[in-house]
Amino acid sequence: MNEILYTIAKDSQGKLFTALSAEKGSQYYCVNCNNVLVLKKSGKVGPRTKRPHFAHKSLMPNCQPETALHFGFKTLAAEKLNQYLEADVPFNFNWRCEFCREQHTGNFTRKLKSVRLEYDLKYCKPDIALLDENDEIFAAIEIVVTHKPTESVLNYYLEHKIILIQINLKSDDDIYLIEEKLTKPNLVKFCLNPKCNVCDNFQQKYIMSIVDGKCWNCYSPMKFAAMKDGGNKFLFGPEKFSPTEITYAREKGVAIREYHSKITGDQYLANFCPKCGTFIRRYSKLQNYFSYAHEEALPITDFRIRYNCNYCSEKKISDEDDWSQNLKW
Repeated sequence: MNEILYTIAKDSQGKLFTALSAEKGSQYYCVNCNNVLVLKKSGKVGPRTKRPHFAHKSLMPNCQPETALHFGFKTLAAEKLNQYLEADVPFNFNWRCEFCREQHTGNFTRKLKSVRLEYDLKYCKPDIALLDENDEIFAAIEIVVTHKPTESVLNYYLEHKIILIQINLKSDDDIYLIEEKLTKPNLVKFCLNPKCNVCDNFQQKYIMSIVDGKCWNCYSPMKFAAMKDGGNKFLFGPEKFSPTEITYAREKGVAIREYHSKITGDQYLANFCPKCGTFIRRYSKLQNYFSYAHEEALPITDFRIRYNCNYCSEKKISDEDDWSQNLKW
């Protein structure tokens, strides 16, 4: 992290100004310690010069620019959210889901009725609290400059079904990127996929990809099927398809039948070429085929098949007597 300077200040009325919007000759005060600040805005560039910023008129060793940045950003972020709320327009944001690895899109104002700074939840005070029509908090925005929320706070949010939205600040220039940082938070502890009825964890989306490719042996046209998650990560092939999924793939033109290994004696269902009978074997063989299809932009059709709870699946396997054998696939 680069040196953080004071890039936010307030006037005598409490109105916030950035170092770029402030004007020479006006009086400004620190948002943290309330002491007088001096605007440093020479406009010069090059060695030994600094970007526009404020500095204390008198030395204040106990006042930190990180604290001022944190205060300024959360205040301006709350104002921005209120602007969208009052205008009654959507305020979309995007995040890479840590649960399913998909790219999700949400809308801050969909159920938002009020925005509160440092809302007292007794146990903790989120930087920005988003409240619904019942005046209940449904999401907490935490602005992180140096300290992330503690584990106990994270657990509190989880237990009370409060969505954590975390925005990390790395530079004092982030004060000029309020809307951009809100639309691309660093972390959102929420998934748009349905939850498992058994364990209440978010489920993973299973998507069947059917590729129009060619047989690696005779080069004849050949369709093959593989299952992937919502983040386009390869999962498995026909060897783990359900009977319904096998039927579905065949109806889409995929040739699937039992493969028998003469070396290991393994038997499992696999994609094969209807012309020469060559199989695409499971594991890395099929995964390589799948990766090649994406690299070469082969025609791929996706079908959302089902949702699966990885937590329950892993627990079921580990609870079985011979779970180590089941894990070999």
